[in-house]
Amino acid sequence: MLKFFATWMFRGRLAVLGCVFALVTHGAQATPMFNLDYATESQLPSALGLTYTPLAPAQSESSAFSVSGGALHLDTITAPGDLMAYYQLTNGFDHTVDNTLSMKVKVTQMSDSFGLMVGVNDPTYQLYLNITTSGWVVSGTGSSGTFTDPTAFHTFRLDTFAATHGFSLSIDGTPVASGLLTPGYAGETLVIFGDGSPTGGDLKADFQFIRFNAEPATVPEPSALMLSGIGVASLLVLRSIRNKRDGRAV
Repeated sequence: MLKFFATWMFRGRLAVLGCVFALVTHGAQATPMFNLDYATESQLPSALGLTYTPLAPAQSESSAFSVSGGALHLDTITAPGDLMAYYQLTNGFDHTVDNTLSMKVKVTQMSDSFGLMVGVNDPTYQLYLNITTSGWVVSGTGSSGTFTDPTAFHTFRLDTFAATHGFSLSIDGTPVASGLLTPGYAGETLVIFGDGSPTGGDLKADFQFIRFNAEPATVPEPSALMLSGIGVASLLVLRSIRNKRDGRAV
């Protein structure tokens, strides 16, 4: 009877711990909203689910963007006028979960000082990054810097955090800025990148990849914590049974 009970407790412990693991890890996986890797991709972002937005004046997507040589190319200098042309993922950003926007990019030419616009926004919070030929600026935060090698591609990673409403920015794997998100624009919920200013000049830029992930918080729910406690209790009971069987003190 004691052997049967010990075996039952052991199997039950495995089942409980399996449920605990599933509940605690459920929702902890990052959800890829988009992953544009031009090492293998040949289509423009509009064919992959992002919205091309041309303004001031309106130009076709193919006049501002192209794909070749393992990169997505942005060129608003060649087109006439001060062109505003960018991609956006509508309903992509949500400040109540953790988000990661990353890209490998190089701005090669500019006709003014605004540069490439990259950002996230919802009605509550936003953060925008301007990348130029020589450096970068996080809008509204006072954070900025320059590139050691302006001719090279640079990898940007922008993380936003639901718990603190903060952000961190790293370039080529090195943290360069952190702080709090700034107030958002009502009615807009999006991720955006491209030439985003109708008055900030035009530019040329190349992207090797652009990725955006939204990741739910990994705090276990109360039910998972309760099952975890049951699992620990099962371990203690099984240990007590084994010790008594072997004649050891509990």
